[in-house]
Amino acid sequence: MPKKAAPRCLDRIFATLGLDETSAVIVEGIMREDVFHSTLDWQSYDQLLGGAISAHDLFRGDEDFYRADYRLRSARFRLFRAEAAASSDEENEAEALRTVRLEVAAAEASLERYFKSAV
Repeated sequence: MPKKAAPRCLDRIFATLGLDETSAVIVEGIMREDVFHSTLDWQSYDQLLGGAISAHDLFRGDEDFYRADYRLRSARFRLFRAEAAASSDEENEAEALRTVRLEVAAAEASLERYFKSAV
C-alpha cells in the first residue's frame, strides 16, 4: 500500500502548477468531486500529483464554468452568513445583506450566461 502523502503537499503541487489561491481551491474541489470522488486524505503523493494534473486539465478545459460555479457558491455562502448576522444586528447588517444578495444575483446571471453560451 502506498504511503499517505505528507500534510500540505497539495500546496507545493498547486504552486508547481502555477495556480493562484482561487484556482487552487477550484482544482482541489475538482479533485474531490470529479477525479477521486472522495476525500484527499488517503492518497499518496504520486496519486495526488496525478489527480491534481487531471483536475487542472479539466479546469483549463472549461475554466469559465468552474469560475462561474465557484463565484456562485462563494456568494451563496456569504449570503448565508449575512442572513445569520442580520438577525442579530438588523440595522447595521441590512446594507451588507442587500449587497450580498446582489452578488448572488450577479453570480447566478453569470452562470446562466455560461449555460446559454454553451448550447
